[in-house]
Amino acid sequence: MKYAIYLYFLWAAGKMAYFYYYKKFERKYSYRKWYVFSHGGSCLMLAVACFCAALSFDAWTEGIERTKYFWMGPSLFTFALGAFFFFESKIALEEEKLRRGEQPLEALHYYRDRYWIRFRTILALLSAILMGGGVFFTLGIS
Repeated sequence: MKYAIYLYFLWAAGKMAYFYYYKKFERKYSYRKWYVFSHGGSCLMLAVACFCAALSFDAWTEGIERTKYFWMGPSLFTFALGAFFFFESKIALEEEKLRRGEQPLEALHYYRDRYWIRFRTILALLSAILMGGGVFFTLGIS
């Protein structure tokens, strides 16, 4: 499991680097800044989530309970934050396609259901904070 997390970390970091290269050199698109920020943010948050999850699983195998729960909270939260930025980048990309008239509204699923998707990702962020023990570490309750 630990090695799968490391591979996923490398994939997320590589995806972020490739997107920067693709945007900078290969094709000159005028992407909206929110799309670029959301896409890069999703890759970065997924990489951070993998790093925290690897530390949590490593502490779990060694039997260190407090360290396991310490890294599990940020892992869940940054994974949910990465999902939020991923869906925001999809919505921003489809909004740009609709604005340019490249596709009709019926073909743009993420843009059409954007409010429902944003509501679900906000609920996921809140549940990640509560499930990951973020409340306990924020308030200092042990």
